[in-house]
Amino acid sequence: MSSLKQVIIIVCFLTLTSQLRGQEKFQDSLEVILKSNLKPKERVDILNQLAYSYYDKNDTLAIRYAQEALAISLKDSYAKGTKYSYSLIGFGIGLSDRQKAIRYLRKSESILVANTEDITLGNLLFWGNMYTELANYDSAIYMYQRVKSLTLKHDSSWLRYVYKNMAWVYIRKWKNKEALAYLDSTTSIHYPHKDEYFDREVLLHYGQVYQNLYNFDKSKEYLDQFCALTFESNNYYEKIECRLNQSHLYYSRGEFHLALKDVLDALELSKKYYYAPQFIDLLTQLAEVYIELFENDLASKYIFQALRLSEQMSLDHRSARIHLDICWLYYEQGKDKDALEAADKAQPIYERLGDEKGASEAFNMRGLIYQNLKNNKKAMIELEKGLQLRTAINDLTGMSTTLWNMALLHRSMKEYDKAISLLLRVASIDEEIGNISY
Repeated sequence: MSSLKQVIIIVCFLTLTSQLRGQEKFQDSLEVILKSNLKPKERVDILNQLAYSYYDKNDTLAIRYAQEALAISLKDSYAKGTKYSYSLIGFGIGLSDRQKAIRYLRKSESILVANTEDITLGNLLFWGNMYTELANYDSAIYMYQRVKSLTLKHDSSWLRYVYKNMAWVYIRKWKNKEALAYLDSTTSIHYPHKDEYFDREVLLHYGQVYQNLYNFDKSKEYLDQFCALTFESNNYYEKIECRLNQSHLYYSRGEFHLALKDVLDALELSKKYYYAPQFIDLLTQLAEVYIELFENDLASKYIFQALRLSEQMSLDHRSARIHLDICWLYYEQGKDKDALEAADKAQPIYERLGDEKGASEAFNMRGLIYQNLKNNKKAMIELEKGLQLRTAINDLTGMSTTLWNMALLHRSMKEYDKAISLLLRVASIDEEIGNISY
């Protein structure tokens, strides 16, 4: 998934040493230079470059360097250095204190200095990414549109970041055709500046879109490329993303033990690098795999930990997914009222965010619960609502699942002709996607 920190890569346009970004050798060189006799402005530039180079590796150290640069630049009235330092501190704070982060970004934006358009555009992109993480998608799109309008006047190469980030918004909302169109747009334009971080993120997003479209072979192709490149980097955020998304793919294919191995590897890597939204995704994925392996005690441990963190950070989209996982756990345990309460928490969030995939899952779960409660009429209404949404977004696996559940409901009511008719539709869909569920 797209880290809101990924935007930091764009500030490389501000430095002459961008080709060396992220490399330990580069950091060591900067540390040596920092110990030399530097003028204040030179020291600020080196400190800011060090701050940038440590993001996604050691955020605490990155912020410390940026704060030191800020103090010197303010004392020396070095406006450009101050503007950059404010941005870097805002980037580092991020979702841990978003209001404070926004204050720093606004301070940066208020400083008008010649030839700092890249910093301004970077602020807006980061701001948009933060809104994306918070599932405030309309605000995120607004920020990306601002970048697009400004970049057309400044440097069209920035369009690649806009298109990639827009793709991520639509992936989150299960708008896969729109996401694919944006990814195709970003790869169809020639850009004079190569950005390896950007290229890797595009591969990751293609893998995610094709997984959503049930083209698992193509998804694996892109994810394998992404992972191969992450092995060559020292970026632990990406290394974790590799294993997390590989786990998602194995999970989607029903290979749960392989999914477990990858997500446990990701969890181990999170001891070296912690980014809260990513860590929540890890816990959620781990819980979902354990649910499929009938390890409900372990699933409960991780899913409630994920919910606690997600609600603390107001990450609504993630919270909705977690509520549905909790719903399934309660359903498995025969706690129908608790399960229904969890589904009722998830559904309005999904509807507010425009996530038809998530909303359809909530309707499906409510249908199953009402069937347990012997309210067949309500159960069929909920399942039909879910099927309608899943058909609209062409969620084939979801359609198959809902049709199967409807067939079982008709069978329980001894409506055998209707049940057989629905099972034939299930067989047709499963043959199309290569899934045998009966």
